[in-house]
Amino acid sequence: MHNKMSLIRYYYSEMRHFHHLGGAFYRPLFFDYPNEAEAYSHQARNVMLGRSVKLGVLADAGSGSQNTEIVYPAGTWCRIFNRRGPAGCVTYNETTLVSLPSLPWEFALDLSEGSIIPMQDNKDIQAHTTAELQREAVELHVLPNCTDTTKDCTAKGLYYNDDGETLVETEVNVYYLDYSQPQG
Repeated sequence: MHNKMSLIRYYYSEMRHFHHLGGAFYRPLFFDYPNEAEAYSHQARNVMLGRSVKLGVLADAGSGSQNTEIVYPAGTWCRIFNRRGPAGCVTYNETTLVSLPSLPWEFALDLSEGSIIPMQDNKDIQAHTTAELQREAVELHVLPNCTDTTKDCTAKGLYYNDDGETLVETEVNVYYLDYSQPQG
């Protein structure tokens, strides 16, 4: 529950985006990576939550399957609930299969490169509603894309400030986030 509330700002922002522009919040990995052959395998284990977060979960653990692999497309991925700093980020040059411990509750939640997402650490805040979260600062987690060495590192994101009380959509705050820094 703490993880869900920590990401609720991101969830609301992405769902608002899809409500206005179309698309699906929860979708198989191959929707975003159609040229990656491995993205089509184990579809229940490899999904995107919005445009920036990849969920790898052993949805079929306990079904007799000995396979505990999840798929990472080429690029940089950082664990979202990571307290280890840069050690929680991995760059893959090609699509890679990674094994998770064979536990039914095991999951990997990763931020994709080029993304900015709003978050609040609910383990510290202990909020039960978005109205309670409104009283606390929002963190922006940034993972710039620096793969093209001739261009700046960049990231984009969206933050829809749902205060948990306002019902009139024209009275809300929407922020389009754009980040850029020189290489290095």
